[in-house]
Amino acid sequence: MDYTLGKRIAARRKALGLTQEQLAEKLGVTAQAVSKWENDQSCPDISVIPKLADIFGMTTDELLGRATMTQVHTPKQEEKKEDDDSGFHFQWNSGRRHCISCALWLIAVGVLYLVSTLLELDVGFWQITWQSAFLFLGLTMTLRRPSFTSLALLLCGGYFLFTSFADPGWELDGKIVWAVVLVLLGLSLLLGARRRSSPPFFRFSNKNTRVSYDQEEGRFHCGLAFSELYKQVEMPLLAGGEVDCSFGTLTLDLSGVRDVQDGCAIQANCSFGDIILKVPRRFQVQIVNSAAFSGTETVGHPDPDTDKSICLEASASFSHIRVEYI
Repeated sequence: MDYTLGKRIAARRKALGLTQEQLAEKLGVTAQAVSKWENDQSCPDISVIPKLADIFGMTTDELLGRATMTQVHTPKQEEKKEDDDSGFHFQWNSGRRHCISCALWLIAVGVLYLVSTLLELDVGFWQITWQSAFLFLGLTMTLRRPSFTSLALLLCGGYFLFTSFADPGWELDGKIVWAVVLVLLGLSLLLGARRRSSPPFFRFSNKNTRVSYDQEEGRFHCGLAFSELYKQVEMPLLAGGEVDCSFGTLTLDLSGVRDVQDGCAIQANCSFGDIILKVPRRFQVQIVNSAAFSGTETVGHPDPDTDKSICLEASASFSHIRVEYI
């Protein structure tokens, strides 16, 4: 049977027991790219071919079908480098340990919210959620390897969660806690800068990246997680849209929109990330802001005689949303 390049890639990958995500991570590409190769919708870049052949334990001629294919070798185990936890690195892993941590956190949130409701305490659900999230994240990082970052998260989450449910009998200004947290995070980054040329504040894994975009009948939806994306929206009449961004930076360019419908509204949901909205000056953006430890800003001004407006319903947590008039 005459295999195509895509079929050979799929066969060798399966023979080695690799998933598309694992192969993509080794090559530094997305799982979607590997899927397109295997379905013969596209071909790997020429610079990827040699590395792909090395992973499969074969020559490039064998991979390209120019020679008889030999037995697939077991790939060499890559030496795992110990992660440096001096900075703030976030890498989600769906392993058993992380699933247990997430389950315990959800249980804790539910129990604390139940206690708050039964005792009629003035503690809201989202207040419990973010405070306990800081506490659990700091605890998980500390158990793995203590660092300035883990101490900052433990201090922040522990203090605010404790004072939400109990009166300690002494007063400590919350501003002092935030100041100490900032100092610890700064020390963490300084320590990381001594050990690498460009310390990342967050470290993301390719397999965690999620990007989606679709539009229909004058509306669009754009979603992004653990990545960066620049997307230009093109449509004759914009009726509205929705943007979701988590742990990433999303730039949305509306220069391809010719007109907006009356009552046009864009809902922007952002958590631990940045949303940049580039808007032509012929449109005016009215921001309705709902944010927790976040901010919005506007750069530039619309045309003074414009009568076309877009309502931006911004919902952000530990994020930043910026409107740029172009």
